[in-house]
Amino acid sequence: TAATGEITHAAADWGASHVTHTFNAQTPIHHRDPGVPGAAMVDDRLYCEMICDGVHLHPDIIRLMVRAKGVGKAVMITDAMEAAGMSDGEYELGGQKVIVREGQARLESGVLAGSVLTMPQALRNMILRFGFTPEEAVRMCTQTPAESIGETVIGRIVPGSPAPLTLWSNDWMDMQVIA
Repeated sequence: TAATGEITHAAADWGASHVTHTFNAQTPIHHRDPGVPGAAMVDDRLYCEMICDGVHLHPDIIRLMVRAKGVGKAVMITDAMEAAGMSDGEYELGGQKVIVREGQARLESGVLAGSVLTMPQALRNMILRFGFTPEEAVRMCTQTPAESIGETVIGRIVPGSPAPLTLWSNDWMDMQVIA
């Protein structure tokens, strides 16, 4: 988007609640215009979605967003395409050829084309690479996304919750789904 910070706030006035993959393909932060990401980080009405693969966002940008939004408004997403979890090679996205190499999905022009990130890897990244506590990271990939769409049962452990539980190793490898 080419929206300004002012337009971003106006969008929230009109009912917008999310900023999709914050920072990516958006107007940048400038000291005279906060652009989409700057306005989104200070507008309490907006959730900021983060692609936590270490490619789309620098770790300091992820930390900045979480400090600005808190774990209750920072939403971990994958932006995964069909190649997520697959080996390096050629894939397709919207009729365009995508080349996956070393965990990065790019068009032939070199532009990022989604990600190959899985949610378990995003969780590991947040804890092991970016310095968040397990409680913070788990919340940002479960409860916060659920709340961001008005869900009050899914994304948390409460009686009647339909979501399965998962078992993780000490080094944050997903081991098992517990029904």
